[in-house]
Amino acid sequence: MGLQHDGYLGDRSFSKKAKKGKAATEEEEEVEEVDISNLVGEMEEGLNAIMDNYDKELAVIKTGRADPRILDKVRVKAYDDAEVQLVTVAQVSAPDPRTLLVNVFDPNIVSMVDKAIRGAGLDLNPTISGSQIKVPIPKVTQEGRKKLMKHASSLAEQTKIAIRRARQHCMDQIKKIEMSKDDLKKEEKEIQILVDKYIKLIEDKLQAKQTILSE
Repeated sequence: MGLQHDGYLGDRSFSKKAKKGKAATEEEEEVEEVDISNLVGEMEEGLNAIMDNYDKELAVIKTGRADPRILDKVRVKAYDDAEVQLVTVAQVSAPDPRTLLVNVFDPNIVSMVDKAIRGAGLDLNPTISGSQIKVPIPKVTQEGRKKLMKHASSLAEQTKIAIRRARQHCMDQIKKIEMSKDDLKKEEKEIQILVDKYIKLIEDKLQAKQTILSE
C-alpha cells in the first residue's frame, strides 16, 4: 500500500566522488551521478513491505468477528509433507460474523487442513463437513480484549521502529553524497514528511483495531 509523494520523487541528482586509490589526486577522482529519488524509492519499497507485514499481523489478532485473514498464517502439510499456505489449498470465506468457512479444493487433504488450523495456535475448534471445514469464532473475554489491545499496541510500536530504521538507513546513504547543507536539510525534511505519513497510517490502523476490540 504505497503513499503518494505529492511530486516529491523528481529528478534530484547529485555528485558522489570516489577516489581510485589512496594516492589519487583531485583530477583522478571519479564523479558518480546519484539520483536521490532512487534511494527514496528503495526506502519506500521497504516501508511498504513493513506495512504489509503489519497488516498481516494485525489481521490475525482475533476480535470476535469472522475475518478470513485470521487464517493467513496457517500452513498445511499436504503433499509429500511439504508445508504450503492454507490459501493455496482452500478458499476461506465468512458466511456470517461468527463463522469462517474453509472450502478445501482436494477432499483428500481435508483432515490435514483441519489439523493445521487446530495446531496454528489460534485457539480455534473447527468441524469437518464433507470437503468443507466450519470454524466458529469464539467471543473474546474482557480480559482477553485487554491482552489483545496491549499486543496490538506493541505491534504498532515495533512497526514504527522498523519504519524509523529504514529512514535512518536512507539518510545515511544520502549523507555520503556531496551536497550543500541546505540541500541536505531539504532532503531530510522531505523524507521525514514521507515517514510521518506512514507513522500516521500505523496509528490509524491501530486505533481502528482497538475500536473493534473495545466493542
